Amino acid sequence: MKNLIPTRIGLIEYISLLAFATFSCERVNNETLQENKNEELAVFTFSNGNTLQLIESDEEGDPVILAIESGSNKNIEFIDFDSNSILDIYLKLTPDHSPLPKIIADISKDKDHLHHRSVIKDFDTALKFSVEKIPATLKMKNNNKGDFCDDIPESYNYCYNREKSKVSNITSSSRCKVMENYTSVFKESYNEGKYMEVRHRYRKASGGWVTHTKGKYKVYPGRWKRLAIPGKMKRYRRAARSGVNESTGLGTEYLYWKGYTDFRNSK
Repeated sequence: MKNLIPTRIGLIEYISLLAFATFSCERVNNETLQENKNEELAVFTFSNGNTLQLIESDEEGDPVILAIESGSNKNIEFIDFDSNSILDIYLKLTPDHSPLPKIIADISKDKDHLHHRSVIKDFDTALKFSVEKIPATLKMKNNNKGDFCDDIPESYNYCYNREKSKVSNITSSSRCKVMENYTSVFKESYNEGKYMEVRHRYRKASGGWVTHTKGKYKVYPGRWKRLAIPGKMKRYRRAARSGVNESTGLGTEYLYWKGYTDFRNSK
């Protein structure tokens, strides 16, 4: 594989030319991205307003990619992370001449088909792409039927169809590589001035818990977010949700929401 790593100035010029030559200028929803401005690798904005962020993180020195999907409750479409690796997803959502972040190439097991991609190590801003829709080969099937929990695969650990709660803490019963966590907040008058804060943690070898700071976000009424962590190591994992009053910042508010949390090892 031939790696082409541009200089810093050359890279910025290259990304700018790529954006204007290939894609329309995209304004990304500030509410969606407000929690994760640092270490973003790529942001994909779909024509229905949904977004996908790929964010670089690590777990005790092991590099991982956080994938955060988000959108309106009117447009619930998921990417299938079980059948597709982060590399597969990036390659299928970008043109062949688009550069590839080095961290994505490094964590991939299959690199034989990357010879035509230029690999970049350092850049100042996320690569941004406008995409018409999720390709059929990437899209998760049957994720938005009426009876939510009946439609969730039986292998998933926890599902909540319409909860009224302040706090929800869910911990894996065993060490797992993968965590997926979906949260949708209902848009009702009861929820005005409130949002749900979602955090994701893993347990270190020494026993302490660490929060993925880049995987902490807010879900506002009428919207949903879903995080996938395809980790490398088996670890105890935890997802925490808290209802927050926007004016006071206190995490003691009731919210109506639905979602699921899934801990498992790679298929």
